[in-house]
Amino acid sequence: MENVLEVINFARIEDIPFLGTCGGYQHAALEFARNALGFSNAENAEVKPDAEMPLISALACKMVEVSDQIYFQANSNIESIYGENTTNEEYRCGFGVNRDYLQIFDGSEMKFTGFDSEGDPRVLEIPKNRFFLGTAFQPERSALNGQPHPIIQSFLEAAGNACK
Repeated sequence: MENVLEVINFARIEDIPFLGTCGGYQHAALEFARNALGFSNAENAEVKPDAEMPLISALACKMVEVSDQIYFQANSNIESIYGENTTNEEYRCGFGVNRDYLQIFDGSEMKFTGFDSEGDPRVLEIPKNRFFLGTAFQPERSALNGQPHPIIQSFLEAAGNACK
C-alpha cells in the first residue's frame, strides 16, 4: 500500500492525470490526508482494523453488484464531465471514505463533490489539477456493457493532453 500511496502522491504533486476507482479512490483520500494534511495516523480499516483514525472504513452495507444514485456539487469537475448534476452508477465495494472525517478536508485542495442519497462521499477531486478524480463506484464497469464512460473518456483525454 505504501508504494501505491507514493505513486498517488507523485501524480498529485506533479499534476499527472490520475483516476482512482473504488480502492484507488480510498487510497487517494488516504494519501492526501497523510501527506497534504499531516494526519499520519489516517488508516484503512480493511488493512488495519484497530486503526486510531479509520479514514477508510467498512460501509454500513456492502455495495456488491448494486447501483445507486449519486448527486454532484454544482460547478464541480465531475458535474462538468457528466453535463448534469446526478447519475446512477454501479458498485462493487465494501469500504469507503468515513464521512465522520470529512471535516479534515475542509478548506483543502481536495474536495468531495459527489454524494449518495444518504450523504456518504462517493467522488473526490482536486480542481486545480488538470485531472485528479476518485470515485467509490467503478466507471470502468461500463465496458462490461460495451459502453464508453464519460469519466474514462475525460481521463484519457487529459492523459493524452499531458503527453503533448
